[in-house]
Amino acid sequence: MSLPARSFGSYCIDHAYSEPHFAASGETLTCSNYQVHPGGKVRHVGEDGRWLLGLMPIKNIDVGMMKIDPGPTGHANIQVTLEGEDSIVLFGGANRTITKSHIDEVLEDAQSGEFLLLQNEISALDYFIDQT
Repeated sequence: MSLPARSFGSYCIDHAYSEPHFAASGETLTCSNYQVHPGGKVRHVGEDGRWLLGLMPIKNIDVGMMKIDPGPTGHANIQVTLEGEDSIVLFGGANRTITKSHIDEVLEDAQSGEFLLLQNEISALDYFIDQT
């Protein structure tokens, strides 16, 4: 029996813009396409990210320990050129509100055989690593 996928870390709302090239200082570009995607590894979202919670169970991802932060969800503005290069501006949002007590709660619930995947976008990352 396989365990449902569980993760702890960042969640972002990715705003992707297709552009002929990266915007230069002072330049305004018109993009040819705009898409919004879920991104990151989920445990904390802001009020604006509640729609993301509905996507997780469909992919067999446990949201039982999800926290809703009163502030905004982390998000990324991604420029993608015609050649496929990207340039990303990241706002941490709720990802930067993770506390040591949140980490302790997640680790207490951990089960044998689970994998741990961390990203550098969350707060208290050093503490998390020290506890594992």
